[in-house]
Amino acid sequence: MLFGVSFLTSFLLLAGCRTIHAPSSPFEIWKTPAWEKPSRNSDPVWRAVRKRSIDATRPITLSEFAQFAIANNPSTRGAWETARAFESQKRVQEAALLPTLTGTMEASQTKKISSNKVLYNLNQLQYGPGATLSYLVFDMGGRSARIKGAYFDLLNSNHAYNKAVQDLILNVGEKYYALYSAQATLGASEIDVKDASLSLLAAQKKFDAGLVSKLDVYQAESKYYQKVYSLQSAQGDLKAKKGDLANILGVSADTDFIIAMPNRKIPTALSRRDVSKLIEQSLLFRPDVQSARANYKSKLEAVKAAESDVFPTINAEASANKNAYYFYNNSKQWGDDYSYSAFDVKLSWDVFDGYAKVNTWKKAERLAAAERTNLEQTELAASNDVWTKYFNFRTAIKNIKASQAYLKASQGSYDLALEGYYAGLKSMLDVTDAEDTLSSARSNSIQAERDLLFALIELVHSLGILYPGLAMGEVR
Repeated sequence: MLFGVSFLTSFLLLAGCRTIHAPSSPFEIWKTPAWEKPSRNSDPVWRAVRKRSIDATRPITLSEFAQFAIANNPSTRGAWETARAFESQKRVQEAALLPTLTGTMEASQTKKISSNKVLYNLNQLQYGPGATLSYLVFDMGGRSARIKGAYFDLLNSNHAYNKAVQDLILNVGEKYYALYSAQATLGASEIDVKDASLSLLAAQKKFDAGLVSKLDVYQAESKYYQKVYSLQSAQGDLKAKKGDLANILGVSADTDFIIAMPNRKIPTALSRRDVSKLIEQSLLFRPDVQSARANYKSKLEAVKAAESDVFPTINAEASANKNAYYFYNNSKQWGDDYSYSAFDVKLSWDVFDGYAKVNTWKKAERLAAAERTNLEQTELAASNDVWTKYFNFRTAIKNIKASQAYLKASQGSYDLALEGYYAGLKSMLDVTDAEDTLSSARSNSIQAERDLLFALIELVHSLGILYPGLAMGEVR
């Protein structure tokens, strides 16, 4: 009978399931069954993403983009949920400070039939509630250590969440400046096309006048179409950079928005002596360092908890039970009794357990020692990160000054070359060479500005500043 019921249940469950199979060979394309084919209504997650929008009627600042990303990018959600989980774990450990009340309800029926009439038969029912109140009185500090360890675990996860937010802000800044740079590159490419068209026009006029050969026209024409090609590439790169920023903001790649011009008031008065102060500041405020420090303290508390497990514990208990009974084969068919234990103290100690708890204690000590080395390594890496980002920033300041001088000189060289070509003093190769040099100078100037903006936000990030200034140009 039992087998039949089980078989029928399994058959019904199998009939209610939809069966799929893996591809029969590595060369077979698996076909999605009809009931699994997606539809617009089957993806509520994407519908939620589609509902997010950015004000496209006005330019959006970097600070506003960062705030929008924190609210909508899913990358920080996991770190936030983890922090909340450790908050609950801390409350779990704090529950040991309170007594435990356990309620029970038991019922049993006993029936005994004897073939020997000398022996008695038994047929009775027993039932009744009970309750036990217990409290850990003493455990050599293990309870306190576990609560402190949970506190440091929560601290660790909170700093990890801050780091996730800080990393997200850095990513927003990098994508924002990359898009700004792509816009500047597109503008420079348009000017390059304009310069090339002027050179082509000059060659065509001189050829029409019979002053130069067709070669000059071909040289100018090839250079013109080379600049057109670069312009089209810049247009595609601009679209890609806009999609990258949309992705980090947590919106669809086809979302329309306009970026505001970044703040160009960048601090440049940092001296060589400032770097040591910046390193000390980073060790105090960087979330990764604080996270590693909290994790190390948690491991130290784990050592204390493991040590306490080696020694005895003292528990106090109080209990109350009621037992009601009913005899089916007795003239007195019912009755009940009560039992109470107002106060019970119990000392428990595993005198010998194969040294399991002692070795657990030693293991906790080794893990704490390992975590200390991790903290040391994190602090060293933080100091090196600040050092590197600081000198990257100083180098970027020097490079942008050099790129501006290079651009100014290249512009003058191109103007003179084109003027000289009209006067018959320069060849078309001289013009196209000067044109290439000017185009390279424009690219270098844009790249130098981008490197400076990147170096600044990376320096701010290395210092552990969570929310930098309006355009991430505030170094505190």
